[in-house]
Amino acid sequence: MPFPIPSESSKEKKERIRRNLRIIAICVACYYFISAGFTWYNDYQAEKTRLLPEIENVFVSESDFTKALNAAAKGSFEISSDADSGKLSLEREDGAIAKAVFEAKFSKGLSGTQKERARAFLMACENTYDEKTINKLIDILCLNETDPQKIKSGLQAKSRHVGYLLNFKDYTLSIEAVRLK
Repeated sequence: MPFPIPSESSKEKKERIRRNLRIIAICVACYYFISAGFTWYNDYQAEKTRLLPEIENVFVSESDFTKALNAAAKGSFEISSDADSGKLSLEREDGAIAKAVFEAKFSKGLSGTQKERARAFLMACENTYDEKTINKLIDILCLNETDPQKIKSGLQAKSRHVGYLLNFKDYTLSIEAVRLK
């Protein structure tokens, strides 16, 4: 049985479908092109705001993390200090840092020294001096609070590269930082 000769309207319909598919393909290609450009721009901006431009991941070794802490604190950051001034401990796994923990006493808010050390800790974990990022993390983790009732243990925050967990027990605040894979 021979195929029927397509009518003029069916030819127009097929042509409209082809044209619409081409437009959709162009839109998808533009979306991916713009997305790749935006990702490149964000990475470029992140490189410009790094504390240590030569180090991408400060969790690789204790010396890299210590360098980032010292750069963030604009001097020497005493890792072995007590919880009254803001204590820092590093848990190692296979030579790399598995978890960095900042701990401070919290009765009526953090003291000025504790806030400075917490800020330096967050800056070192993020390897950035971008104030917008650090201030956002400080707000999310309730480090500006003065009322212990407003601190919620188990609070989590994530940035692009680091995950944070806030624990609060017996008027001691601790922030665990873990590098996201």
